[in-house]
Amino acid sequence: RTCPRARTGAVAAESGAAGGPLPSRAPDKYVRLLYNGYADRFDNHLVNKLHYRTPKLILKALQAAQIGPVASCADLGCGTGLGAAALRAAGLLHGSQISGVDLSENMLDKARGLGIYSDLA
Repeated sequence: RTCPRARTGAVAAESGAAGGPLPSRAPDKYVRLLYNGYADRFDNHLVNKLHYRTPKLILKALQAAQIGPVASCADLGCGTGLGAAALRAAGLLHGSQISGVDLSENMLDKARGLGIYSDLA
């Protein structure tokens, strides 16, 4: 098993970062591997260690723009579903059709366990 830092270095080395340009984004395979291994501790790490506030900030912006509940939404890069769960708890997505998309199957499994998504891919 390779540690995440070593994998990150490998991605940079493979991309020609030693003298060439960095890719515009990490390869799908790398993202899948990283987050499949991170899924079980992702929520705890984001909320308790990194003080994740993105859903609260999005909710605040939507409220300021006076955007109310929506009938459907796409959660791109949904991860474990933290964002959609927070917006649903605040009433913005109550009864909505929520479609989640993520590269990591293990993250999608966590999101599936919330029971709030109409479909996940």
